[in-house]
Amino acid sequence: MKAKGLRSVVVLLSLTVLCGCTSARAGEAPAAHGASDPPGSPFFPPPTSTGRLAAPQHFPAAGIDLAVPPSAASPAISATQAYALCSTGDAICVPGKAPTIQLAIANVPKTGKIGPRGELISSIVDALAYVMIWTGAPCLAAGGPPGSSQPPVQSCTVIDLIDARSGRVLYSYQGTRP
Repeated sequence: MKAKGLRSVVVLLSLTVLCGCTSARAGEAPAAHGASDPPGSPFFPPPTSTGRLAAPQHFPAAGIDLAVPPSAASPAISATQAYALCSTGDAICVPGKAPTIQLAIANVPKTGKIGPRGELISSIVDALAYVMIWTGAPCLAAGGPPGSSQPPVQSCTVIDLIDARSGRVLYSYQGTRP
């Protein structure tokens, strides 16, 4: 029995070393360097553009509203550090495709927790966030009943909101319509 337990630990450690899996601790910003597949690698190509959002955007299906950040808004992490979350598995990213990354003020009014009177209290209100967007990404297939054929792959938009102050993932969306 001891040998089986030791073998399991060795296999787990080997898999961890082989995949290079890492993650940031809760509440910590991800490291900009040292990730297993950092931005700029073939797995995560450099973003097609970065910068500040220039005009408000609304993504109705995703429930996301973006506003132009104030010129004085100062993020605690860089766009590169936000993108590094892709290599930790914390963010939903599209390997092999380059995103756009913009700094914005994000609101997602239909997310949050239920208040004492049954009302929805949004948890993402006026958050300074990096918005990572991939278009033309393959959608994750949804299963059907046993024996059914695989549904055709559709083109999706993937959106991640990364808190520009803490480096934590705030919200992720994947769908055929943003």
